[in-house]
Amino acid sequence: MDYDITVSEDNQYIHMRALTNISIDLVERFSRDLSEISEQTNIHRILSDERGGKSLTNVVETYEFA
Repeated sequence: MDYDITVSEDNQYIHMRALTNISIDLVERFSRDLSEISEQTNIHRILSDERGGKSLTNVVETYEFA
């Protein structure tokens, strides 16, 4: 898997850690998964740790995704 998603022990936040370079495809996948977990757990605080890789997106791709 390209990323790891866990819920904190105190159920205060969802933690996503990227394990590879960041592409728009990867962002779309982990965003869907984070949304599903957020709805299931009713936790709306998300910590996104993307230090595991470099961004492969350009400004236009990032803008279009947002």
